[in-house]
Amino acid sequence: MANYIQEINNLDKEIITSILENVPGVITVYDIDVNEHRKLIYLSPGFDDIVGEHTAAKINNDPNIFFQLIDPDYTDLLENAARKAIKENRILDFIYPVFSDTGKSWIRVQLNWKFLNNNKIIRWYGLISDVTKQVS
Repeated sequence: MANYIQEINNLDKEIITSILENVPGVITVYDIDVNEHRKLIYLSPGFDDIVGEHTAAKINNDPNIFFQLIDPDYTDLLENAARKAIKENRILDFIYPVFSDTGKSWIRVQLNWKFLNNNKIIRWYGLISDVTKQVS
């Protein structure tokens, strides 16, 4: 495994960017601090295909807005699933609806996490997929 990691570290930025931008779904990386302030680190192309251009633009300006778009019936469920993923040291895999330009979209998040800055920040990273057709 160590050899693979070294090889990945040696890949040039163009290859990594191409991989990230062509994965089905959307790759995301964001931090959340103890005050629940979120900082978007990376969001690959395609998020506007899920939530619409207008909504995606708002989220790019303020990633906290994304969490305001979650259907209120699912907010606590998502927070509990995130806490459980951390407690059990596993990936967060959760499906929930968000309000989008077109009404309601269903997304599946498959996110890993790690603590940063003496456990004051949690970095979430992984995949967001549009599962609206599968849920509807």
